[in-house]
Amino acid sequence: MKAIIQHNYAIASLFQALYREGEFVYFAQNDGTKFHQYTLGYSEIEDWFLTNQAKPNLYFTPSVLLNKESTPDLRDSFSKQRGFCLDLDFGTEGHKVKTHFTNEAETLCYLKSLPIKPTMIWNTGHSIQALYLLDKKLDLTNQEARDEWLKICTTIKTLSYSDTLPSPEHLFRIPCTINLKEGCAPVTSNIIEFNSANITSMETLQKLHYQYGIDDLIEQKTKLYRHSARSDDIPFKDLPEEAQDIALDPGTGDRSHDFFIVVLKLNSMGYSLETIHGALLENVDFADKYGDRLEKELQRILDKISGNKAVYYSRNTDHTALVRSTEMLETHRLTECSDPDSDVVGMLKKYIAEFALASTDALQNSLKFHEHLFNKCDSGVFETGCGYGKSTWALCRIAAKAAGTEPYIYIVETLDAVRKAHSVLLNLDPNMDAGVYHGFDQQQCKSLTGKSRTWKETVKGDECICNTCAHHKACTFYGRDKALKQSAAIMTHQGFLILAEQGKINTKASVIIDEDLQTMLSADFTLKELLDIDRWTCKVTGNQYRNLGKLLPGTLMEHYIEHSVLKYDPTLNNPTYCGNHYAAFSSNTKLVKDGLSDIGMAISSAMGSVPEHVWSFYFFFRSARNLETDFILHETQDKNGTPRLHLKKNRIGLGSIKARKLWILNASASLSPNTYPDSMKIHRCVDLQPNSHRVNLYVIEANPMRSKVGDNINASNALLKAHSELKRHTKVLLTLSKQDGSGAKIIKMLKPALHHDVDIKVINRGRLKGTNEVSDRTLVVLSCMSVFTTVDNCAMELALDNKRTIPRPSIYNKHGAPRMHRGYFEVPDIQEIYACSALDELYQALYRSAIRMDQDVDVVIAIPHLEWLSALHRTVLPDFALQAAYRWKDGKLDDNPQVLGFCELLEIAEGESIKKSDIAGKLGFKGKTAWKDNKDRILFWLDPFFDAGTRELIRKKK
Repeated sequence: MKAIIQHNYAIASLFQALYREGEFVYFAQNDGTKFHQYTLGYSEIEDWFLTNQAKPNLYFTPSVLLNKESTPDLRDSFSKQRGFCLDLDFGTEGHKVKTHFTNEAETLCYLKSLPIKPTMIWNTGHSIQALYLLDKKLDLTNQEARDEWLKICTTIKTLSYSDTLPSPEHLFRIPCTINLKEGCAPVTSNIIEFNSANITSMETLQKLHYQYGIDDLIEQKTKLYRHSARSDDIPFKDLPEEAQDIALDPGTGDRSHDFFIVVLKLNSMGYSLETIHGALLENVDFADKYGDRLEKELQRILDKISGNKAVYYSRNTDHTALVRSTEMLETHRLTECSDPDSDVVGMLKKYIAEFALASTDALQNSLKFHEHLFNKCDSGVFETGCGYGKSTWALCRIAAKAAGTEPYIYIVETLDAVRKAHSVLLNLDPNMDAGVYHGFDQQQCKSLTGKSRTWKETVKGDECICNTCAHHKACTFYGRDKALKQSAAIMTHQGFLILAEQGKINTKASVIIDEDLQTMLSADFTLKELLDIDRWTCKVTGNQYRNLGKLLPGTLMEHYIEHSVLKYDPTLNNPTYCGNHYAAFSSNTKLVKDGLSDIGMAISSAMGSVPEHVWSFYFFFRSARNLETDFILHETQDKNGTPRLHLKKNRIGLGSIKARKLWILNASASLSPNTYPDSMKIHRCVDLQPNSHRVNLYVIEANPMRSKVGDNINASNALLKAHSELKRHTKVLLTLSKQDGSGAKIIKMLKPALHHDVDIKVINRGRLKGTNEVSDRTLVVLSCMSVFTTVDNCAMELALDNKRTIPRPSIYNKHGAPRMHRGYFEVPDIQEIYACSALDELYQALYRSAIRMDQDVDVVIAIPHLEWLSALHRTVLPDFALQAAYRWKDGKLDDNPQVLGFCELLEIAEGESIKKSDIAGKLGFKGKTAWKDNKDRILFWLDPFFDAGTRELIRKKK
């Protein structure tokens, strides 16, 4: 190819790298009226190129044909491949659909941020195309290898926003040739970069497929896995060939991941623990990695599989779903529980007398259940309904048992709750050694000193204003450290998390956490704020070495800080860009110490004048100086093109907290979006049934996202007008979105449909948990608030849960809209996080009302899918009564036969059967083949409640 080399060394190098003597390759040319196809031998490429280089629209494939007679437009015509190409469109000219990138600079910047580096990059005039040479050729005649490659191609396309798959048959423009599109001026493509040293390994691509691909996230949720259906132990040699292949060659090369996949697949096939264990021993890699721990690791994974906290299990292209399995729950009967100690019983009697409560069987039984499990197990989660005495038990237990040799830490949500719990304990035992631990309380400080202090003035050090204050004895903030040494310490969730991050939790203490502990921490910074943090730090310390960027690896922010550049310039050292990833990484404690050293020094030397965003940045990262923490970085741009950085981390894993005992009190634990460690099972007493029989539901099938709130308000108003029985309520709870200032407007709209003397109390999201101020409300309208926290938040939590980077294209399409199908997110995990958070919040809001006082409550609720109602029924509202169910369509309410039929089916007595054809009719499906056509969808809804017969379904035991 001497002539080509003389013409363009890079083009010759491209062809020489991809093709070999004796091979046939596919080239093409489009003259605007006809598409010309050429099957060329290696020796013919040079003459063809020199003859045609002046013609427009020349194309090549990076693949090799089987032979000269191959038909180039068929996938199976290709035999091998030594590289692949990507095609990233930008701008508007020459494109029929909207492109993801605006210009060449933005496209190039993103291309270079990918975890694989191109050998050659060229600009076609309307897109950036890139070639990636492989370290070894792909054998496309091997069907298994071809299938694996096509899966990897899908991941690469999604990750890169490539216009086409980098698969064998796709054509790409030859660099330095003419691009002529209809309605556009001709453009000669130019080579931007050529680096022959950039070679991509197949191992890298396989790891990339696992790390960035989402296929496995979807696949893992396609079935509801249970522990072994077969109890017999089958020797490995007697297993079917398929099962043997799974055990011996799972595929990715990541042993931890492969181990999980093997267990998952063999368990789903119904094999016993013993059979799976025997199969794992046949894999040398597993035996070498786990050794004597193999069986224990197997059991841990089986427990994790059966205790999966997923809400949705997507099983087919329609994305129909099944609510979670209750195998994660451990249920108990009161008859199994031993009698509580007399001192705890005595403290309950004192509690009832002290606060003039009625002594009920529920309180006595609740005490018995909680005491039994607390004494029996070191950790767990109590899922006892709201109003069933969880907090009462905790306070009575602490008052009766807390002593120097048996200290307790009690954790509640708010500072008011801290003070109330402290007061209750001292009422129960005035001589009790109990203290409170909390952060700076400006209101308390002002009441003591008469001055308005800020928390910055109270930070420990020489400048701390508390050092010279005369009110030490009365100030619980000043004496907070003393509380940590007392027999009972009461603190907020935030205070506990800070202490846990710092490793200051008393390991001899029993820890009781009231309500679910939210361990996630988020922060948000603009580029200007980050640059300001860096410059302020340098100014205070006199050090111009820029180490702040170390905390933001692989981002444009890192580049800007290191060069102190505000204006975006992609030519400066080719900055990378993770703006389309939710980039997950585990912090290296040395990296964080280095990154925080100067900023920590600056804060210490300028305590009183530290800007707010400097504190926020420092506090976000400081815990990682002591322990490795999982972080998420997500870099975006606002509407003005200014970069913003979103950070999220899991502050501490519950499983890493060292304490004598660790228990969480959470009435809706089975709906919690948090993942509890394997050691913390959820415990429920079936004899302490929540009073959900007092809940009367009025259901609107509607999307509870912010964009649909207006429709949901109108639907709620129409529902209230349609049901005259709801006019009897004079006390109403209305829940609204966070920072929603339209409460007065919504109240004005709803009032005419209600009692003429109605009192409507509004509570915004964020204040729903832990409040008892609305316990007199007998009508609850939950349908006027958004219960969705943004797709980005869900994606970041998904990345944290899976400890992997999630490509933004997996979450959003190229138009910026969430990837959804028929109202479901395409990634089931996103749907699960959304549903868990929303249902948990709806339940907590509902149980703030008069149901806490054991009164009947009417509830208007908006839910998007029948699965949500099923989830509520199976977990926290097992005995609700459905009063009405509607859809909001074209500005009016329509009956919802699916919801009505589903609830009617749930009323069938245990052991009774119903014909499958009748079931389809009750669920609103019509026609002679209604059951057959909708079987999968129906079984997803009913599988938790019915066993399958030949022609009927049989109601399971409730």
